[in-house]
Amino acid sequence: MSIYTRNGDDGTTADPAGGRISKADPQIHALGSLDELNAALGWCRACDPPPDIQRQLSQLQSDLFALGAEICKAAKAQQRIGPSAVSRLEVWIDDADRQLPPLEDFILPGGSELTCRLHLARTACRRAERAIAELQQSGVKLDKSVLAFVNRLSDLLFMLARLANLRAGLADEKFKTV
Repeated sequence: MSIYTRNGDDGTTADPAGGRISKADPQIHALGSLDELNAALGWCRACDPPPDIQRQLSQLQSDLFALGAEICKAAKAQQRIGPSAVSRLEVWIDDADRQLPPLEDFILPGGSELTCRLHLARTACRRAERAIAELQQSGVKLDKSVLAFVNRLSDLLFMLARLANLRAGLADEKFKTV
């Protein structure tokens, strides 16, 4: 099987529902954004994070595939990312929060290599969230848990970035006006 088909040379790609669809379609944009986020999480995992963060990132990568499948099938989808997945993220956020000093200032993204990668994944997550919101505004019906999940995921990635710095013995760098 060849990796290239030349079918996309006209600006279309395979429609998850069958046929062809524009590569500029909001559904393809949302799926591409989730793919980018998933790759960013893989890049975070390659940095050899602590075992608990490694397990969470692995689970999140699987969740993103399930989320993509749900977006592909839209209204006909079997719900794969529901309230329980959102609750799981909230538990992880709360657990990280208990380990961290209180956040009293805006912080700059930076610190350890893992922290920087997690912050970059967080920004990719926010882009995916915007793409999914755009998809919904185009008329595609998704369960409300989909956007809640992606929103919580960006919050979790922020908390994991802070936690990675803490475990590396680095303080968050506070934003200062010039």
